[in-house]
This record gives sequence, C-alpha cells and structure tokens, in this order.
Amino acid sequence: MLCRLLKLFGGELVAIDGSKFKAVNSRERNFTKGKMNALAKRTDAKIERYLQELDENDAQETDNKKLTKEELQEKIEWLEKRKGVYDELQQEMEESGESQISLTDCDARSMTLGSNRGTEVGYNV
Repeated sequence: MLCRLLKLFGGELVAIDGSKFKAVNSRERNFTKGKMNALAKRTDAKIERYLQELDENDAQETDNKKLTKEELQEKIEWLEKRKGVYDELQQEMEESGESQISLTDCDARSMTLGSNRGTEVGYNV
C-alpha cells in the first residue's frame, strides 16, 4: 500500500511465485496411472510364478519344496486382494479424471521439487 501511495510501481504486471512443500503422504501411497499399470503387471507376474511353483511342487512331490501348497495359496490370495485394491484405485482415477491419487492426503501430488532434489509427494502453493 505504501509503495502505491508513493507511486513506486504502477501495478501493470502482477506476478505470483509458488513454493513446493513436501506432504505427509509417502511415495508408496501415491499412485499414478503408469505406476498402477506397473503394479498390476508385477502382481500378475508374481501370481503366475506362484501358480507355476504349485504345479511344479505337485509334479515333484519331494521333501525339498520351497513353499507348501497352503503357503503358496495364501500368497496368491493376498496378491489377488492387493490387485483388487489397485483395480479400485485405477477405476477411481478414471472416474475422477485425475492423473494420480494419494491415499494419505488427497490434495498431494507427485512432483519434482527442484533440479537436484528429485521427486516427492507434495504441494505447489
């Protein structure tokens, strides 16, 4: 106000500067479309590997098994539940039109924090 009263600037141009702040949300709880696709592929590959191990164990029926049938089935069930969570998140992203979703803080986004600081989940304010 003082600068305007003293006519030190005209106010023809207004500039706003932003700052990036790290959010409480971790990278592990921030999902982009690309990350969701990679997680789904990795989960499918693990399920397939466990199914192959089940088939191999059934065929060999030896004492030096890696995991029991029950242990492998538990892992497969856990992975299928996890894949269901990924599918729900991906559907939620598609319905909202957002390119990413953060579970801890829905307003936080994955962004670069500077040229040498890499990427973090945060805010641009």
